[in-house]
Amino acid sequence: MKRLTGTIIAQSGIHTVKVETKRTVRHPLYQKSMTLSKRFLVHTGSDDYSIGSIVVIEPCRALSKNKHYRIFKQITTKGKKA
Repeated sequence: MKRLTGTIIAQSGIHTVKVETKRTVRHPLYQKSMTLSKRFLVHTGSDDYSIGSIVVIEPCRALSKNKHYRIFKQITTKGKKA
């Protein structure tokens, strides 16, 4: 399974948070480094996560229309309660 690391940026529901992942790529022609980000709706299962925490997410079966990931583990705890 492909696991991604990201930061919790918002709470979207009772058991849902929004996680933003970032990756760095080089432009094919100009060779400039660019930071690309993508946001995922992630199932938490509990409310023990706060905004600003760094988490590892993994894909799972579709839990709703847009929610296809769940939290695998929490790396750091930071900020206010989500």
